[in-house]
Amino acid sequence: MPLELKVDPASAVPLWHQIERGLSRLLAAGILHPGAQVPSVRDLARHLRVNPATVAKAYQALTDADLLEVRRGEGTFARE
Repeated sequence: MPLELKVDPASAVPLWHQIERGLSRLLAAGILHPGAQVPSVRDLARHLRVNPATVAKAYQALTDADLLEVRRGEGTFARE
């Protein structure tokens, strides 16, 4: 897994929000470049050991904020 993203299950902050903030930070820092593909929901969920619905919720929030875009049949990418 190339992304350095971690979650803290003991935190009061919901896991999906931790994922959302973590990906936002990676985008802002330029670590995740525009146009770069992000891991699939299932792959990231497996890596973080969380439910795929948790990752899907974070991805949806980032898509709604125009930070990620979903390309049907291709995957999810950082917005250009």
